[in-house]
Amino acid sequence: MSCPKLVDHYIWYPMPLATATGVFSIFAMVFMIDLFIGPLLTLIVYKKNKKSLIFDLSVIVVIQMAALAYGVYSLSQARPVWLTFYNNRFEVVRVNDIEDSYLEEAPEEYTSMSLSGPKWIAAKTTGTLQEVQDLEFGNKLGAKIVHQPALYYPIEQAYAEIKGKAYDLSKLEAANSQVDIDKYTSKNPDIAGWLPLWGQQQHMVVFTNSKGIPLSIIDLRPWTKAQINTVLTPTL
Repeated sequence: MSCPKLVDHYIWYPMPLATATGVFSIFAMVFMIDLFIGPLLTLIVYKKNKKSLIFDLSVIVVIQMAALAYGVYSLSQARPVWLTFYNNRFEVVRVNDIEDSYLEEAPEEYTSMSLSGPKWIAAKTTGTLQEVQDLEFGNKLGAKIVHQPALYYPIEQAYAEIKGKAYDLSKLEAANSQVDIDKYTSKNPDIAGWLPLWGQQQHMVVFTNSKGIPLSIIDLRPWTKAQINTVLTPTL
C-alpha cells in the first residue's frame, strides 16, 4: 500500500508545513515590498510635470519586479520536497538543504526536486552510532543523514520500522491539551500512533495507522523541552 499524499499536495507549502518551515517571513518580505514600499516610493518621488518622473517610476517598477523575482526564487529554494523518515522521527527536507554534491551518487528518482509538493521517503543510517550522532548534532562536518539522497529508499519499505517506533497517542498529553488531541483523533479512527516531525521553525506530529503508514501532519507539539534530547538521540 502506498503512502497517502498530503491534502494540498499540489502546493509548495501545504499546511501546516508553511508553519513548520517558517516560510511566512519570506511571504511577509514580498508582501511588504510589493504592496507597501513600492507605492510609498511612488508617493515620495511623484511630482506633477517632473522631468524625471518617468525614469523614477521605471526604477521603482524595476525594484519591485526584482524583489518579487527574488521572493519567488527564495520560496522555491526553501520549499519542502521530502518528508523523510529516519531513525525515530520524520524531518522536513527543503531544496536548499541538499547540496549538489550529494545528488551525484543518488538514484535518479531522488535527484529531481518535486514541484508538486513534498513526498514521503525514508533514509537509512550509515556508520557507527558515534558517527551518526556527530552528524546529527553538528559535531562533525558533513550533511545530515536526511540531507543525503544517496541514502534514501522507498517509504513503503520502512512501514514496519515506523510501526515499531510509533508512540502511543497518550504520549502527546505531556505537551498538548486533551481537547486539541481529540480534535484530530476523533475525525480519523485509523490513527494508531504518531512520530515527531522535525521542522526548521516548528516541530509537529505525523499520525500513523496500525500498519505504520503516515496519515497526516498535525500542528501538535511532539514533546516538551525536557524531552527533546531523549527523543531525538539517534539509535542503531
